[in-house]
Amino acid sequence: MARQLQRLAVRSTVVGVWLTAMAAPAAGQPAPSPVQAPDASPPPVTWVARNWTRVEVWRYFEPPPGGGRPDYAFVANRLLFGFERKRPGYEIEAAGQYVQFGGLPSDAAGPGPLGTGALYYGHSGRTTSHGVYLRYLNVALEAAGSGLTVRAGRMGYTSGAETASGRPKVESVKRQRVDARLVGEFEWSLYQRGYDGARVDVDRSSRDRWTGRSRRAGR
Repeated sequence: MARQLQRLAVRSTVVGVWLTAMAAPAAGQPAPSPVQAPDASPPPVTWVARNWTRVEVWRYFEPPPGGGRPDYAFVANRLLFGFERKRPGYEIEAAGQYVQFGGLPSDAAGPGPLGTGALYYGHSGRTTSHGVYLRYLNVALEAAGSGLTVRAGRMGYTSGAETASGRPKVESVKRQRVDARLVGEFEWSLYQRGYDGARVDVDRSSRDRWTGRSRRAGR
């Protein structure tokens, strides 16, 4: 009985020494360095490219005899390209836009324009109306700590959307019922609207005010 106890003690000692030897190298290894979080700051320059294509098929009311053609279809494409640079204290926005039509009707007017195809053809006089033009080019300066921002140049503007409420339901109602009711970029039009002028925004905690002066651009 005594010999069995001695054998167990020897085995326990050998096992304990072996476990200690195995654990010693792990304890001697340096602790892994903490993983650094990626930089969450936005890039100083953001490049923008958006392409949008639409096909319109019109079946207008039948005009009186001798009137224009009420049934037609055409295709249109709009490509926006540019960049935005945002840095503390200032922001620069620049973009160009290319618009191309195909198959505009030349005989869809009479007694008035029979659909948007007749309007686009009436303004350009071509069945393949197209154009490249400056969509945005403006600079915004922000006075640190004052809540004052001044933006000047060619810009987009939508009345009723100057200040975000932070509430999804309220923003949804604004987009459907308020935005661009008085002044806007007329998103449905392929050429859209732009505004040349200056805009001043003052943010005073919970109260936001907007005042400015601008004129509509040629497009």
